[in-house]
Amino acid sequence: PDDYIITLASLHKRHGLAQLLKALGEKGLDNVKLVVVGATERGDVTLDALVNESGVESSRVVPVGVITDEQLAVALQRASALVVPSLSAGFGLPIIEAFKFGTPVITSDDPALVEVGLDATLVVERGDGIADAGYPERLAGAISEVLGDSDLERRLRLAGKDRGGMFSWEISADQV
Repeated sequence: PDDYIITLASLHKRHGLAQLLKALGEKGLDNVKLVVVGATERGDVTLDALVNESGVESSRVVPVGVITDEQLAVALQRASALVVPSLSAGFGLPIIEAFKFGTPVITSDDPALVEVGLDATLVVERGDGIADAGYPERLAGAISEVLGDSDLERRLRLAGKDRGGMFSWEISADQV
């Protein structure tokens, strides 16, 4: 689609894709499209089933499957925002990838994601995660905020580009 937000959240519960899909159903995000990068099936869990459970119109969710690095670069560069709704994360590599292109990033308050993004991301409180009914609403609010506030969007783009520079191979080698 021409205008979209993007996620690389997998179908694993801890990645928060179900909560992000519920967020899309919130008031004010009626026309927002979500591009989902990655596998569309994981064991008994399918993206189609998660979309159906969320109540979001399936035409608003665009699964692109597993794509090449070059395709991911284009998708991130054109996205209005990257959303990383993880309830539990190991490291925020998608955040760093988005920073390279100046894509605004919205993340959960998982400590690993906060550490990677610092003040260059818009952080959303998870609450108690899977059982927290308010998390999708808070995600929706953050998405609306980034899409509706050009000053915030610009600040996140610039801060992300600056922060992303901290994750170069040269800097890592110097630190070692």
